[in-house]
Amino acid sequence: MEGTSEPPSPEPLTVEGNNIKTLLDELEDSMDEDLGQIKRQFMSRIMPEDEEFNSSQVPIDTVSKKEVQDMIDNIPKPMVQKPMQPGSSPADEDNRFLCWNNTGIIRAQGNSDNQGIDVMFHDTERHSSINFRNDQNYTFGSLSDNCIIVATNGKYGTGPSLIHGINLLETSRENREWEIEMPHVELIEALAAGQGFVAVATDQKNLRLFTNAGMQSYVFSLPGQVLCITASAQKLMIIYHNGSGHSDDQNLSMYIYHIDLFNNIIKQTHQNIPVSLSKRSPLSWAGFSDEGTPCTYDYSGVFRLYRQELGKSWVPILNLRDLTTSALDHYFVVGVNELSQSVKAVRCKRSRFPEFTAETAEMLAFSLPMCSMDTDKGKLEEEHVRLRLAESTYERIASKHRTRIGLDSEDEFSDSNYNLAESALEANEKLLVNNVLRLFAMCLKEDKEDMAKSLVYMIPKAHMSKLAEFAWKIQRPQYFIDSINRAIEEREQIDLNLIKPAEQIDDDDARSVNSSHHNFGRDLKRELGKSGTLHDNTSPNKLRPLTLDKLASNNVNKILEGSSGNSLNNNNNGNNKRQIVDLQSADDSGDENDVKRATKRSKTSNITHNLFSKKARA
Repeated sequence: MEGTSEPPSPEPLTVEGNNIKTLLDELEDSMDEDLGQIKRQFMSRIMPEDEEFNSSQVPIDTVSKKEVQDMIDNIPKPMVQKPMQPGSSPADEDNRFLCWNNTGIIRAQGNSDNQGIDVMFHDTERHSSINFRNDQNYTFGSLSDNCIIVATNGKYGTGPSLIHGINLLETSRENREWEIEMPHVELIEALAAGQGFVAVATDQKNLRLFTNAGMQSYVFSLPGQVLCITASAQKLMIIYHNGSGHSDDQNLSMYIYHIDLFNNIIKQTHQNIPVSLSKRSPLSWAGFSDEGTPCTYDYSGVFRLYRQELGKSWVPILNLRDLTTSALDHYFVVGVNELSQSVKAVRCKRSRFPEFTAETAEMLAFSLPMCSMDTDKGKLEEEHVRLRLAESTYERIASKHRTRIGLDSEDEFSDSNYNLAESALEANEKLLVNNVLRLFAMCLKEDKEDMAKSLVYMIPKAHMSKLAEFAWKIQRPQYFIDSINRAIEEREQIDLNLIKPAEQIDDDDARSVNSSHHNFGRDLKRELGKSGTLHDNTSPNKLRPLTLDKLASNNVNKILEGSSGNSLNNNNNGNNKRQIVDLQSADDSGDENDVKRATKRSKTSNITHNLFSKKARA
């Protein structure tokens, strides 16, 4: 069309005055050249040069493979411990321990002259020593009162895996040995012998159960790679890697099973419990105490007990590193006894494992790693916590012995242990009362009222009145005694609510509790006024401690007067009056025997005697 002109053709794009097409042609012609030379030749023509960006700063040389590998090696890797057998020494030693537990010791001699297995029992009256040849190069071992188990992954550790067992319950010595060969794809990583069962964990995450006689029972799949397994009586503990950890710690978890193959009972008592370890410290030993409590011991020397009643927590009860004089010395743990409050361990000089000739272990007393252990306060607090832990252990064993209720087959305690627990519980209570009184005296000396009140909740209930009596005897201020009384009142009310719901507590119960303490300070002051001597620093003579039962007489009178018109019928009015007269006459005369007889007669009514009485409250 006329009047219209074709649009001008677009000019070719240029970079710094050069045609892009010409630039690409030059790049194609130089493909065979070195990459670094190409960058140096064309980078300045493609990228602008200004103050913010300079093409000469672009790295040209590539990173070498060695530098990349060094960077990968420097990345922190998670700590993953290889499977271990508790109570055994390293497999690369010729003479080593396959097992050392509370039942006995299994030793393997690997020299060419004498290859054999020696089994020695601690109780020689029950079992005698056993010896047999080690032609199969057995590297695993476990021992119980019912059977002896050894196993191997072949002479070179690549299979086939073999289990060799000796059933100690079999009367015929010719028929008590048995062998089972594992599938060729599985290698044994851990094994344990319990009461009536044998457990074997493999690298294929399988847990295989056998009877003492070698009969296969069950096969389970484990949730993670096994670290170790251990057994005691009918309990089986499995510790495995529950995923990857980090560079300072492992991610370990624990399962505990109760196994009774003869009655077809397999139940889980503890599920997926995290295992506590010290920082950067692998697991050295795991097992059960003689009383059936799970325990662990790590390479840092910390021994721990698992206490379910304390919030499912691991409690460090002893640091064995503190007992060594050299950094190269260690302790090889073989067991623990909660009744005697001691850890059984072998001291190893300049090694982590005992010598092949060692056959005895030391008994190391519990010592909790508390703060300020170089002071009297820290030592008393450590003793208090340790006695508390012992009390729960003794009570758990002794209560089942007394009631025989809820005693499961998994709780295998002998009568001797029951008797020891009964006597130990009584002795432990005396030690606990003495410890609380010493802490209480320290609080009184330093005028720490709140700490003194907290001890009311820590002392056994039958002895809590001793705190107020002790504070009165050493002439503490009246407000201090009243504060202790209020704490005792609160504890008694809490105990009453635990036994009887709050909505079911009648007026008589509340009156008896409240009247037991709130007038103690006033009665004490009145008695001191009668004697003409007050608690002051100017008095040359100390006041002889008065009997608390005598001070409580007026409280009982008030209870009788308040309850005579409400809770007692008219037929008992005469009896109540006689009891009041008896108590008043005993109060005037000051005869302690009369007070006790009058108080005893008052028990025929619905009256609770004073909590400060030296007798236990009904």
